[in-house]
Amino acid sequence: MKTVTLSNRFYYRELDKQDASAIKNDIVLYNQMLHKTYKYLTLKYQGINWNFDSLQKEMKRLYHTNDYFPLSVIWKAKHILKCNYEQYSCLSNRKNINSKESNSKSMRNRKKLLKSIYN
Repeated sequence: MKTVTLSNRFYYRELDKQDASAIKNDIVLYNQMLHKTYKYLTLKYQGINWNFDSLQKEMKRLYHTNDYFPLSVIWKAKHILKCNYEQYSCLSNRKNINSKESNSKSMRNRKKLLKSIYN
């Protein structure tokens, strides 16, 4: 029986050199933006304020792109930061079972900061 399949995979050898280099440049740009955005979000998480109004506008200014890349990068960086925070909190809870009072206060502060990142 014949089936129809769909794949998003493409091969660089099947593309023109110009198209392949454009795709590679976009991937490199996306990763650069992701690292920079993650850095800014971790600074905000640590309580250090930014010198600019909006993270989206700053990414657009730095990298001269349209809205798609900055918005997707910001979403991805927030997701990575949240996952890292949850992993860290699980590990710290296992290690510091005896000092629950000091942990609970610091955990509350961290949760407030994490919520402020998403708002």
